[in-house]
Amino acid sequence: MYRWSFPALLLLFPVLLSAQDVLHIADPAAILPSTDLGKEAGAKACLKEAGLDDAVADEVLLLGTTTTWPVGLRTDSARTANAGAIRNYNVRRICEHSTDAGMVSIVAVRALDNLHMPEDLRSRTDVYMLVRSEGL
Repeated sequence: MYRWSFPALLLLFPVLLSAQDVLHIADPAAILPSTDLGKEAGAKACLKEAGLDDAVADEVLLLGTTTTWPVGLRTDSARTANAGAIRNYNVRRICEHSTDAGMVSIVAVRALDNLHMPEDLRSRTDVYMLVRSEGL
């Protein structure tokens, strides 16, 4: 049995609380590319329900546009060409809400979680996207 020191447990505790399950994009066609998260009707409310404060929610909405995405994701043809590699993305679901297209999830594509991706699918910053939930 391990004997953990109290300071070590204190350092580990925030990491355990903030842990989210890592998901993969099973169906690259489920990415909703034309959606600017800032203009998505339920996005702001979804982020609020997930417990994000206004400043963080605004950053998610700002970084949730195709212009911030890596080159290999920005266009339909690029996503089609990179479909196999897109399935290797590590994403984290922030929240899920219902739209006319069905249930959709706002996911974070964290730069540090995806260093293994090819250059044209890597981003220097975290980016966010809307994905149909059944595609995760």
